[in-house]
Amino acid sequence: MSARQQMLVLALSLLAFLGFVAGGVAVGTVAAPVDRGARSDGGGEQVVEMAAARIPVLGAQLTGGKPDGDALKELGLRYRQVGEMRLSVAAYVAAAEMRPNDAEIVRALEELRAMAQRSGKH
Repeated sequence: MSARQQMLVLALSLLAFLGFVAGGVAVGTVAAPVDRGARSDGGGEQVVEMAAARIPVLGAQLTGGKPDGDALKELGLRYRQVGEMRLSVAAYVAAAEMRPNDAEIVRALEELRAMAQRSGKH
């Protein structure tokens, strides 16, 4: 199995664990920082606020131009920082389609899968 196929299998299994079917990546605003206790950065409100502010910027970048793997990867990180795990997975899966050999994306998807398993959301 190629690295790309392994990435897609991992991503699809993670989506299945979360009970989420990604028809696309939702981009837009986060009305208020949400602390769902699932942030991986160990940071406080400032990290969440900065991530929430960055999401609409990335959304505009992605909807205004051609798809960008770096922007999708960052969007996955920012959604994770505000506790939006399903949106984080969707962004990382879209990024993985564009960059199937990106080690950071693989690691992020594996971490999200482990988080879903630990929380019983699989």
